[in-house]
Amino acid sequence: MERIFQRIPTISVSPFAFLLSYYYIHWYRQDSFTAFAQYNLSACLSAI
Repeated sequence: MERIFQRIPTISVSPFAFLLSYYYIHWYRQDSFTAFAQYNLSACLSAI
């Protein structure tokens, strides 16, 4: 998982948006981690 977290901010995805979405889901929606994973996959696919 750490490798994915390190790769995402380096592509076209904004690091601030990434961190905001991470903290929002981590603190307010801990039960929807799968949605966060899908967000990461879609971000990676769109950047490729």
